[in-house]
Amino acid sequence: MNHLYNKVVGRMHRLRLRPDGTHVAWLDAAGVPSVIWAFVEGELPASESGIWTDAADSSEGGKRMQRGHVYLRDS
Repeated sequence: MNHLYNKVVGRMHRLRLRPDGTHVAWLDAAGVPSVIWAFVEGELPASESGIWTDAADSSEGGKRMQRGHVYLRDS
């Protein structure tokens, strides 16, 4: 996963751990969720809706997270 971290570290300014522990969201410099690290499979919360791309293979993630994947919000 180190290569994924290096790919997205510039977008990670403030960490937000979800209360249910499903994932962490990193906010960008403007305070907008920009990177999600998923710990379990599940739906993205409405507050983090948008177009998310799987950082590993650049496929569109849609509204579901897969365990162990990293997602980037499309600008």
